[in-house]
Amino acid sequence: MIQIAEEALAAFYINGVAAVLMIGLLYMFRSFKVNEDELSNRLFVLLCTAIIADAILVQIYQLVYNKPTGAPPALRAVLPALDDIAALVVIVLWIIYADYKIFGSKDRLTEKRLVMITPGIIIALLFVINIFVGFMYTVDDMMVTHYTPVYAIVTLVTYAYAFAPVLAELRYRKRYGKMHFFSVAAFLLPMIVFSAFTMATDYTVTTFGFAVGMVFLFFSYSAKWRYDDCESGLYNRFYIHHIIGLAEHGKREYRSALTFRSDFAGAEFFDILKTELPKDGELVRMDENTVLFLTESRKTSTLTLFASLVQEAADEYDEKHPEERALDIIVSMKKRKKSENAAEFVKRVSAA
Repeated sequence: MIQIAEEALAAFYINGVAAVLMIGLLYMFRSFKVNEDELSNRLFVLLCTAIIADAILVQIYQLVYNKPTGAPPALRAVLPALDDIAALVVIVLWIIYADYKIFGSKDRLTEKRLVMITPGIIIALLFVINIFVGFMYTVDDMMVTHYTPVYAIVTLVTYAYAFAPVLAELRYRKRYGKMHFFSVAAFLLPMIVFSAFTMATDYTVTTFGFAVGMVFLFFSYSAKWRYDDCESGLYNRFYIHHIIGLAEHGKREYRSALTFRSDFAGAEFFDILKTELPKDGELVRMDENTVLFLTESRKTSTLTLFASLVQEAADEYDEKHPEERALDIIVSMKKRKKSENAAEFVKRVSAA
């Protein structure tokens, strides 16, 4: 009983730290004004909030767990289920958030929403049923949890479910190459380490793993902040050095470029344009009026299509702002020479 109390107290403290970490992270996220789109920001905040809620539930459970007199049977059945469901909510939100960060598509989220959430709903229903049947685990009057093999199977399925974004990232890499400033490993590695520790030692620290994972994700953004152009929402000129580094290490094969100038280079105009931006493309604001588009494609049709998108974005902006002078769009196209590599090509078009 003393050992159980010590384990419960330790879990109580470490999950309290998890909640404090998430509160601090939300404060930093708001203070630094991360240059992400609105949906990405909402999902990040929602995910952090879900982790805080999970930590609070664990705290409540550990308070009951640590009572010498135990707890009523109904409470002993409900609290562990709520704890598991809260962790499951975090995992579902993580899957949605990661998919959006990888593909950046609201339409894809709408299309794939049932595929993403259905396994979570089924697992949550199993935890609810367990409250009445106890086929996965039961908690006795000494607050000792007795697990069945079914619980181990459900746990394995849950972790496999949490790793779904790995497949999404692999699919993205196969089609578009390595992602910038986001990797599912940043969240999954702390989650799996602390979850394994929980299962091996009975210290309930899975929520702390979630919190550490979110901190890692947040600071992965910090590498991107110095490249953000806040006025337009694009990358700034310093990002060219990052692109050249990718090309020099063989991680990008830029083959074509398109440059356009505009009297207006604000966020509203580029928000219109970025909705149709090819995934293998890079948009860099070189100066106040000049924007560079780089792509791995050599097809003239790709550049022609993007040039038409620029004009359509300009036309749409003009329709919304008829009182302003029409945008002055000048487009030039360049292709990589056979004698130069990708890094040399980027240097040439970015110096023009």
